[in-house]
Amino acid sequence: MNGAAQTKYWAPIPGEKTKKISFIYHIDDISRDEPFTVTVKGKPFAVVPYTIRNNDIARFDSPATTNATYLQDLKDDFDVLYAEAASRRQMMSIRTHNRISGIPGRVKLVEDCTKYAQKQKGVVFMRKGDCQAGFVSFQSAS
Repeated sequence: MNGAAQTKYWAPIPGEKTKKISFIYHIDDISRDEPFTVTVKGKPFAVVPYTIRNNDIARFDSPATTNATYLQDLKDDFDVLYAEAASRRQMMSIRTHNRISGIPGRVKLVEDCTKYAQKQKGVVFMRKGDCQAGFVSFQSAS
């Protein structure tokens, strides 16, 4: 908990109940790689994708995954998405969980990946709620 009111819904399918209890975005969808909106009660409801590939739960379940191989995979994914971003918006999600990536070596892995991406022009880092707010306002303006 970060001290803020919960505004996200984490379950397979957003729907009418999510609007009744004031949720404004959904974070458990794996059908796409970038945010999108669905209409719930006549209003846009943001869906921020969940990643399985760049997810420490899935990756460190394999004993073959090391910090070095995971970091290289993240850099390679970033490089491809960054190149594609020359012609269209792209988003890269990395899911970390304190019980898995909260150990010193994995904290360093995330720091190294962040520093690598920060060196590139135009890269923005956002929390899920920021993605939701930015995406809904972008959709409304288009």
